[in-house]
Amino acid sequence: MTISSTTRHALLRIDWRDVGMRLTAYSAWRSSNLRWRRSSLGVLAAGKSAEDLAAEAIEKVLSGERRWDPARGELLPYLRGVVDSLASHLATSHDNRLYADLDQQPDPAAPPAADDCDSEKLDALRSLLRAEGQRPLLEVIDAVTLHCEPTPRALAETLGTSVTDINNRLKRLRRCALRVVAELEAAKGVEVTHG
Repeated sequence: MTISSTTRHALLRIDWRDVGMRLTAYSAWRSSNLRWRRSSLGVLAAGKSAEDLAAEAIEKVLSGERRWDPARGELLPYLRGVVDSLASHLATSHDNRLYADLDQQPDPAAPPAADDCDSEKLDALRSLLRAEGQRPLLEVIDAVTLHCEPTPRALAETLGTSVTDINNRLKRLRRCALRVVAELEAAKGVEVTHG
C-alpha cells in the first residue's frame, strides 16, 4: 500500500514518543472497558496486551493499510479509532470466547477436577437423568467430562448428531440442572433464585 507524499511528510513531523505513550494509555483504558476471558493482568486475548494494540495501530497507519489523511484531522484521534476497532475485534474473537477454556486440566486423561459441592451436584444430576431415562443428556455430560470442547458443534461431531439436536439437548440439560440445584439447595435450607 502506498502513502501519499503529504501524509508521509506529516508522519515525519510526528513526535512518535508522545503519540506512542498517549496511544498506549488510551489502549489500556479502552481495553479495561471490555470483557476479557484471560485472568492474567494485562493480557487481553490471543496473548496481546494494550501495548500490542497501540503498536499494531501505528504499524497499520505507517504501512498504509489504514489511510490517515492529515487534512481531515490529527493523527492521535485517528489512531484511537484504529485501536477501538482492533480492541473490539479482539474482544469478539474466537480466542476470547468464554467457552474455550472451561476445562483447564493439564492431563487430558485425568478426570475433571471438581470440588465436593460440584461433584455432589453432578452426581445428583446424573442420578436424575438415569432415573428419567435421559440417555441423550447423559451422553452430553459424558462427552464434556471426557474433554470434548463444550461447544454445540464439537459435541455434535463427537456424538454423531446435528447441532440442532445438541442445542435441544443442552436446553433440556440446563432445565434438569436447575431443578437439581434447586432441590439440593432446598434440602440445605437455602432459597434459590434464578434471574
